[in-house]
Amino acid sequence: MASIQLCGVSKVYRGGSSDGLPDTGQASSRGTLSREIHAVEGVDLEVRSGELLVLMGPSGSGKTTLLRLIAGLEEPSAGSVQIDGRDQHGIAARDRNIAMVFQGPSLYGHLTARENLTFGLHLRSGRSFLGRWIGNKTQDQSEVDQAVQAVADLLGIQALLGKRPGELSGGEQQRVAIGRALIRKPRVFLLDEPLASLDGPTRLALRREIRQLQQRLGVTTIYVTHDQGEALALGDRIGVLRHGRLQQLGTPDEVYRHPRNRSVASLFGNLGMNLIPGEVINQATNAEWVSGQWRLPIPERIRKTVLDAGRNKVDLGIRPEDLTAAGVDAATGPVQWPATVEGIEYQGSVTYVRAAGGQPPAVLAKRVDDRLQAGEAITLQLETEKVCWFDAETGANLSINTAE
Repeated sequence: MASIQLCGVSKVYRGGSSDGLPDTGQASSRGTLSREIHAVEGVDLEVRSGELLVLMGPSGSGKTTLLRLIAGLEEPSAGSVQIDGRDQHGIAARDRNIAMVFQGPSLYGHLTARENLTFGLHLRSGRSFLGRWIGNKTQDQSEVDQAVQAVADLLGIQALLGKRPGELSGGEQQRVAIGRALIRKPRVFLLDEPLASLDGPTRLALRREIRQLQQRLGVTTIYVTHDQGEALALGDRIGVLRHGRLQQLGTPDEVYRHPRNRSVASLFGNLGMNLIPGEVINQATNAEWVSGQWRLPIPERIRKTVLDAGRNKVDLGIRPEDLTAAGVDAATGPVQWPATVEGIEYQGSVTYVRAAGGQPPAVLAKRVDDRLQAGEAITLQLETEKVCWFDAETGANLSINTAE
């Protein structure tokens, strides 16, 4: 196991139009069009020894670049990558004892699953390959056999060892690819969207297996994904990236319930978060948030923070499951808003109502009355303690300090 520290890490790619990079219209000193791509900017991050950290964010947010910097496939433009307190500058990727699994299995098609598993072991022992292994054995074959058996048992791929990749399903190929990484006994395990190309059932099954493997082996693991469901299910902690910057680092519950800003909030939740623009009024007496005919007293615990922000434009963030819809006569909660049913969205175990109430945009709310129909007048009820208050200008969560 190993700990990893990223200290002010940035990565800038520079190139001209001849490199296939988009043009900016600015001429370089050589008279050609050029631009800089800031893939990662000033990331400070610590990965604890033995934990599974998920890096989550949309495409282009810098997730894969960070993995490549840690693995030694790229050098940072600024800052440092440290493993167990040792700066990795100048240390080649092959000498870092880091294993990486990519989105595609990347197996050698002419080798059996067993030969793919042992490929890295033979390379490290100094043996070469020309159709089959040749030269002097520098590693006891019985040790290799034991390692293969242990990994095969761990991943349940004993029956696949004699088959070539073309004879395996996508999930089976990825299990072999994971085994090839694990057999080296790495101190750091990097997975770059390893399940993205698999079908739903296989993806869910392998996701559970990866989590169980990591917990059993205790190897420090960084898992990259753009899927919020994977991030919430797998991570001990989640690092949320956007535009190359680390937006938030916390437990799954922290990033879901207490997002630091609107960007983080929008990335989590199967149906997203309701973001309702409004303004703060009556600041000198009893401050209220108002949006059309919807009103909400600002709780005492965050009133000072909201008012000290110096702006009266505040967006309310509400998860659909924290906003319930009921018939007008069935409403009982202390905070009630009038609305009209625009549509019904069935989600299996839960059904949601898309509702509108005058000026505010349509919102999703959990349906608690099965008789509700489109066009019907309803009442929305809110769990106020789960509301997020976002500065409309900066996007910052004004209630985050009181939630920590």
